[in-house]
Amino acid sequence: MSSATKIMIIRHAEKPTTNPPTTGITLSGSPDSDSLIPQGWQRAGALVALFDPDGQLQLQGTALSTPQFLYATDSSGSEGNRPQETIEPLEKKLGLTTTLISKTKSDPTQGLKDLVSAAMACNGVVLISWPHGEIPLLVSLLPLVKPIPATWSWPKERFDMVFVFDLNGSTYTLSQIPQLLLDGDSSENISTGS
Repeated sequence: MSSATKIMIIRHAEKPTTNPPTTGITLSGSPDSDSLIPQGWQRAGALVALFDPDGQLQLQGTALSTPQFLYATDSSGSEGNRPQETIEPLEKKLGLTTTLISKTKSDPTQGLKDLVSAAMACNGVVLISWPHGEIPLLVSLLPLVKPIPATWSWPKERFDMVFVFDLNGSTYTLSQIPQLLLDGDSSENISTGS
């Protein structure tokens, strides 16, 4: 059985807020509360360069790689279309199709278990776009060299980090790569409580 050589996880890009009030918009510019805000669309576009489909990543010595497989939640979740929209420009540039994972109401963790199984079975590099509130549980389901408890939380104001899991034998090692794509992005790692 093959295992993904690298699994990268990002939080979906910026979403509507109440203070200050912002409104989501679709890619075509129509108002939609389930979509990204303009800053989120800027991040989504900038992710194309970050995951550099033109092969420059290796020259920079970064832990990032161009994804061969894309995963996101479907639009039935609490985050609407945002996880899909975040990687839509990258999907189009790479000519890939994002696999959408559904979350069931009867067992909220089943979608995450399905996602981990599917991602780990890929033969290559995986990128997952997911809601921040569920990333800790998602991470805890991966076989890690150094396990991370599911009790930590992804900060609600952080849209700017890539969690990179590199395969080492039968387990994965975590590193964090700041995106540094937009004004205000932080270079500080997210505390996982480990």
